[in-house]
Amino acid sequence: MNNILDKDKFSKRASRYIQLTGQVGGLLTKLGANRFLGVNIDKDKHALNLKKDLGEIKGPFMKIAQFISMIPDALPIEYSNQLMQLQSHAPSMGELFVKRRMENELGENWKNFFLDFNTSASYAASLGQVHKAKLKNGDLVACKLQYPDMQSAVNVDLNQFRIILNLFEKYNKDLGRKEKIEKIKFKKNKKIRIGFVSSEFRKHAMNNLIHALFVFKDKKNFEYYCYSSYQDEDEITEWYKKNCDSWKDILPLNDKEASSLIRSDNIDVLIFLGGIDGENRYLLSGYKSAPKQVSFHPITSSYNETMDYWISDNELHPINFKEKVSEKIIRIKSHFNFPKPENLPEINEAPMKKNKYISFSSFNNPAKISLESLNLWQEVLNNFKGSKLYLKYFNFLNNKKIQDRICDFFEKKKINHKRIIFIKQDNEEHFLECYNNIDIALDTFPYSGATTTYGAICMGVPVFTLTGKNYISRLSASVLASVGLSEWIVKDKNKYIQTLKKLANLKIISKLRYNLREQIKNSHICNDINFYKKNLLVPN
Repeated sequence: MNNILDKDKFSKRASRYIQLTGQVGGLLTKLGANRFLGVNIDKDKHALNLKKDLGEIKGPFMKIAQFISMIPDALPIEYSNQLMQLQSHAPSMGELFVKRRMENELGENWKNFFLDFNTSASYAASLGQVHKAKLKNGDLVACKLQYPDMQSAVNVDLNQFRIILNLFEKYNKDLGRKEKIEKIKFKKNKKIRIGFVSSEFRKHAMNNLIHALFVFKDKKNFEYYCYSSYQDEDEITEWYKKNCDSWKDILPLNDKEASSLIRSDNIDVLIFLGGIDGENRYLLSGYKSAPKQVSFHPITSSYNETMDYWISDNELHPINFKEKVSEKIIRIKSHFNFPKPENLPEINEAPMKKNKYISFSSFNNPAKISLESLNLWQEVLNNFKGSKLYLKYFNFLNNKKIQDRICDFFEKKKINHKRIIFIKQDNEEHFLECYNNIDIALDTFPYSGATTTYGAICMGVPVFTLTGKNYISRLSASVLASVGLSEWIVKDKNKYIQTLKKLANLKIISKLRYNLREQIKNSHICNDINFYKKNLLVPN
């Protein structure tokens, strides 16, 4: 395998034929001997040998075998069970191969690109293997080495695979499922098809999170299929229609019908956006409509074995997190990606300088204002003399019954209702301008903010958040940590007021007010192209 790097295309194909013929011939010799002697084939043992030999062959041949094993009834169960393990139990290539491959890509001094490079593979599959490494700047990265000359191997492997299936059928009629095998279309240099299932291809917070995936799409290697489950459309919807390869409306379809549609599109990776929230079709994931299914920005685990991965980060899911999930967690540098804070209202000086008291706020969705949130906020108002709490969510809080209910709570805590200010919103621009009256924003708990948190810090207003034991209580923490505001994250409820008192002074607030917007622009939370690349590093 190592020497194949230095050969021409003809010799590469010849070498591949020799390698495959040797392996396949060995298998068929065993089959022929069994049949000639009149001995029944031990399917379990034979399937195990087949898996072992295919694992050594690698390349498209191994990949095809795995795909066929996933087709219901295409192979006897003994063979399917063994071949499905090819991906997770593929043997890796040795240190000599790694060094030759890296020299071929980066030159003789390839080690100079790294502080550390582990030549033992962390993960090996049919077409390549992954190695852990550390760059000069200290960043931990994964390096994927593709096995050499896969292009020359494709046609050879396909021909040999057809031969072995035909011969196996002669010795074991259970393998005679030609009508199913022939339906598989083997494509050379096939693009990876990624499907997105969502009701939020519109003016919605989700747009901020996935926009970069479409703007910076690698058209040469990927195709995007959007499956929308929302009736009303807007200009954002039209944008996604123009920037995807296929748009399908699955709102009129039930889950079974939608799954059949997705399967017919031959999707490789199916991403479910937004979880169970709103009109999203999260239950559709139970049909396993693609080989790999990924959850992005849900509010909880799917607790469904058909959902393979959950895209997250180290704040949302720390390495030692105890939240029970069914998915494998993929941690990227930042779960969130927002547009750079440009063309926004000007930021004025901190109101506390003139007012001589602190103006707190929560512009979060009232559905997130729990009793725990209110209890935290009343502690804040009781510990900061003369402070006020500004509440706003579009015009929802202008309802007098809702206002009375909130004010009654604070009155019972000995806090004058005049310290609770309800703001009316005239337009979207007014929403951000309102932050010019705020010193510090208080996050909701246990369901924290995300887009609202970003809006606040873009206006120079820090957000103070308490994290809990699950994903939804750490959303703001992810945003804040990404822009260098980790000190505004408190993990112990008993230290909530103590920590806030250290931060709530004019010097700290004023400095943030004038520097935070530039700080955000330079953070990786606004690095669109990096976010795109990180989010597409989904294990195969």
